[in-house]
Amino acid sequence: MTYQRYELVQLEVANRQTEPTTVQVDAPLERLAYPEFQDLQPTFVESGLDEPYPEEDVTALADNIVAPPATIQASGQQSASNKALGDLDLTQLSPELALRVQAIMRDQSSEPATPSTPTSAAVPLTQHSDRYQGQLPALNFQMHAFSSNEQKRWIKVNGVEYREGDMLTPEVKLESIKPQSSVIIFGGEEIEIPALYDWKG
Repeated sequence: MTYQRYELVQLEVANRQTEPTTVQVDAPLERLAYPEFQDLQPTFVESGLDEPYPEEDVTALADNIVAPPATIQASGQQSASNKALGDLDLTQLSPELALRVQAIMRDQSSEPATPSTPTSAAVPLTQHSDRYQGQLPALNFQMHAFSSNEQKRWIKVNGVEYREGDMLTPEVKLESIKPQSSVIIFGGEEIEIPALYDWKG
């Protein structure tokens, strides 16, 4: 008798669990007019990081540099502008890093002073991408190597390494390589493209 009662309870529980519960909720339906779409406007916001620092700030910071008494003199001749860096304390650096810093300072002192060039009139691609969409071919900037030595500057675009003056495609010439970007010439215009940028075309 107890077993039959147990079976009945199990059957009731199974029936309760399998029955679906339906809840009716009234929802008002409202028909709206179809919206009118317009052309999308570019919403690029120019960041202040791309602007060069004013020279007054750099010179003010340079005046505040104080060299500690214990210093290592960089080997080689140094120009008057690099003498302050020649007194730089390199004792806190590893020997390998100290040698690298000395080599860089020596290279900079042996290079002739280049006259300051005005800022480039190149069009930033990131701000004017809609202008070149479908015209400028796809360019995937995979690697970017900038050096103070122009012979050591190179970039890798679409799997091929290029130097300044090379043709990336029959219509695109690599004009210059900057620390954070590259300048190309396309259709007679200079276009500045950020380093490691993937332009889909």
